[in-house]
Amino acid sequence: MLYLHGWTSPSYVYHIRAAPNFIDVNAMLRQYSPHPEQSELAALGGIRWGQEVVGEFVRNPDYNHALYGNFPISDPQPQLAGFPYYHEAWHFEPWVAHATCELKSTCSSNKSEQQFGADWFWKSYHTVIARAMVVLD
Repeated sequence: MLYLHGWTSPSYVYHIRAAPNFIDVNAMLRQYSPHPEQSELAALGGIRWGQEVVGEFVRNPDYNHALYGNFPISDPQPQLAGFPYYHEAWHFEPWVAHATCELKSTCSSNKSEQQFGADWFWKSYHTVIARAMVVLD
């Protein structure tokens, strides 16, 4: 347990093993990232307990190396950027591939953020499930 940045409540540091549902936020948002100096990963669908290698500097006895040990993070997923309708980013690569442009000045996402998120979650989840089936065999 740590007390960081002058916080009066405890903070915890976890060592988490990446999986296909992890997405590099800066790679996804590119020049539109509000915090490019931070190395942030979004874990779509959450982080499972079996992915935690070490918590509070205590090794997790439930960490599943056979399942999570060799997964990389995902490639950038521009469709998950969550830009509002008519945001300028929808006019440019790589986001325009996931946009509908009625006029040159009016591009917007061609699906809701929820639908893009659900689609990507199930795609990444199936990758983990396929590995789990091999591990369990």
